[in-house]
Amino acid sequence: MKDTLIDFLRTGKLSFLELGVDISQVHMKLNDLESKLVRRTKKIKSYNYDDLSIHFENNKLDVISLFCKKGVIYLPQAVIEEGKFEIDEVDYNEFVNLLSKEGIDYELHPWSNTMFVLRLGTGVHVYFDSEKLYSIEFYGRKT
Repeated sequence: MKDTLIDFLRTGKLSFLELGVDISQVHMKLNDLESKLVRRTKKIKSYNYDDLSIHFENNKLDVISLFCKKGVIYLPQAVIEEGKFEIDEVDYNEFVNLLSKEGIDYELHPWSNTMFVLRLGTGVHVYFDSEKLYSIEFYGRKT
């Protein structure tokens, strides 16, 4: 599953989920999309699937977020057949070593007293809380 993680870090693409894809295309793959709705406004819809959060603006995928709990990220099987992937590099130093090994550029930015973010050259943001991996997110807009 490390290839899935590396691919997401490099491209921001996760299986068929990529920024700009229409909500109808995602709905065809994730049949129970409406049952996972957690936020709805005139322009925005957000859905949660296990540790995956997807956000649409004007019916186009705008944010993909993965939330890590104790080194495991659970995903719908439509996204990844195994339904989850494990990340060995949940500590900050280990994760930075992984990025360096893979040749992925990053900048460190403080977020709060206990949180900070690695902004990757690819546009992906990796959040750490108390030096443990918290989430990996890809935005379609400037943050």
